[in-house]
Parts: sequence; structure tokens; C-alpha cells
Amino acid sequence: MSSLQAQLKEASNKVSALQAQLAEFPPDLLVLLLSPEGTRGRPFMAIRAGIPLFERILVEQGDRLIPEIERCVTFLRSEFADVGDLRLLLEGPLEQQNALEASLGQPAQALELDPYASLVMRGLAIPEQAL
Repeated sequence: MSSLQAQLKEASNKVSALQAQLAEFPPDLLVLLLSPEGTRGRPFMAIRAGIPLFERILVEQGDRLIPEIERCVTFLRSEFADVGDLRLLLEGPLEQQNALEASLGQPAQALELDPYASLVMRGLAIPEQAL
């Protein structure tokens, strides 16, 4: 499996894991998903109407994370003019959570991942639960 295929599969699993929650949101709501920092950086995904619009690995160096997220939100609002409010979902702890909430003007929602420990694992388990 190529690196791109692996990234697409991971994104698909994350969206699958969030499907029930995403269905409750208005279609113009921009959902920002911030995952725990990995070896390359912190995965960031923007989703609207259950469809991933944007995905990027953000480097968390010093106080650069929040300005990077702000730039991503500005870009998304310029590309998708019909985007309404934001919702920030955190897949794991974030040291700068209070500052990010203040910057975006939105409270963050910590995702409940038990018993899977990650959205990818929860997304992988969905087909098995349906059997």
C-alpha cells in the first residue's frame, strides 16, 4: 500500500468513526479535527457535511500551532464561502487548548474514544460491529 493510500484509508476510518456525530451537525458547519501529535506532526482535518475537505500535518513547534490552525481556517473560509460556524474536536489532549479555544471563539470538544484509543481503530471496528 502506498503512502497516499494509507493516508486516505486513515482519513476514511476517522470519518467513519465520527459518522454518527457528524450526522447531528448542520451541513454548513466546519468541523475541525485535531489529533495527537505523531512522529511527523499533529494531524489536522477539516470536515463539512461528513466529507473531508482538507487534511494537513501541523508542526507543533513553540507557539506556531495556533497561528497554523488560524491560517488553515482562513484558507477554508476563503475556499468555501458557504461555511458556517466551526466545531473543534480533539482526539487527544492539547496543551494549548485554552488559547486555541480563545483564538477560534469556540470551545473544544474532547472525543470519547474508549475502548479503541483512537479514531482510526474505532473506524476499523465499525464493519465488525455491523455483522
